[in-house]
Amino acid sequence: MADRNFIRDNMGYAPLREAVKKVYGFDIKPILRSHMASATDKNWPATNNVAMRRDTLSDFVRWFTPLGLAMGNSRPSGHAFERAIKLFCILTGRHNLYDREVLQHFQMNSHETQDFKKDTGRLHQLLARNSREP
Repeated sequence: MADRNFIRDNMGYAPLREAVKKVYGFDIKPILRSHMASATDKNWPATNNVAMRRDTLSDFVRWFTPLGLAMGNSRPSGHAFERAIKLFCILTGRHNLYDREVLQHFQMNSHETQDFKKDTGRLHQLLARNSREP
């Protein structure tokens, strides 16, 4: 996902920011603003297209579990989770690699948590393309 969606005032950023303040006692806003101003890697992953080493996954789960519990089962928590993966990597100095040739993420608003309606015609084109024999 593009950097403009990472820290703008949207569903995922606010609950993550509040949970980090509550659980870990610091504000992520200046950290993310600094990262976005100086980093060359300004992307963040969609949760369904992530692969990571086992040790990274274990560390992330230990770090994120208290945040998830603090956020609860709210609609924006899935969006917060996506951003949490990138935030964890920033905080721990772990690098991300993005290979757009392997998997693609299509923002289809499948949970109807965003302010747009999906283009079902576009969805049908994608599904038809994916179901064709090579």
